[in-house]
Amino acid sequence: LDSEPTKAAVAAHKQACTALGVERGTPVYFINGRKLLGAPKTEAMRYVIEVEIFGGFEALPKP
Repeated sequence: LDSEPTKAAVAAHKQACTALGVERGTPVYFINGRKLLGAPKTEAMRYVIEVEIFGGFEALPKP
């Protein structure tokens, strides 16, 4: 982590995460532009994915 290329890569990754609104915390999922924080249970994740696939919710604008 002390090399300049590694420091630059980490800084670029951090900047990209901040631009997406993911400043802290993992995991973070984006499903059709909808941000999900934390580790949802399998059934909750399946529900959100199925709702997006079958059009149950209006999709949020992509960041």
